[in-house]
Amino acid sequence: MDHFRPRSSGGGDDLTNLVYACFRCNLFKSDFYPQLELDFAPEQRILHPLRDDIGRHYLLRENSGWLVPITETGRFHIAVLQLNRPELVAYRLRTREERAKAELLKQLTRERDLQNQIIEYLAAIVAEYEVTGPDED
Repeated sequence: MDHFRPRSSGGGDDLTNLVYACFRCNLFKSDFYPQLELDFAPEQRILHPLRDDIGRHYLLRENSGWLVPITETGRFHIAVLQLNRPELVAYRLRTREERAKAELLKQLTRERDLQNQIIEYLAAIVAEYEVTGPDED
C-alpha cells in the first residue's frame, strides 16, 4: 500500500488516499506529489488509479508490452514510475500469453464438449438401429 498523497504533503491514512503499489513503483514515486505553487505544470502528476481514466492518458501496445503515452500527463506518469522498465514489459507479455492460452483452452474445451455431444448422439442412433433395425417404408 502507498499513500497517493504522501503524509509529507498533507496526505492522510484515509482509504481514499491509499492505493496499491508494487515495491518498485512505490520506490520510484517516493514522496512525489505536485505542488502547483512550485514550478510543476498541471500535467506533471501521477495518475490516481481510481479517480483518473487511465485509458485517456496512455495505452498498452499488446504486441510489445509497452505503454505509450497519449497525453503529457500519461508521459509523465510512465516516466516517473518507470512503467516501461524491462521486468514490467516482460510481465505484460507473459500475462498476455497466459490470457491467450487460457482463451484457447476454453475454446478447445467447448469444441471437445460439442464433439462429445455429437458422438453421444450418433452412438444413440447406432444403438437404436441395432435394436430396431433399419426403418422400412
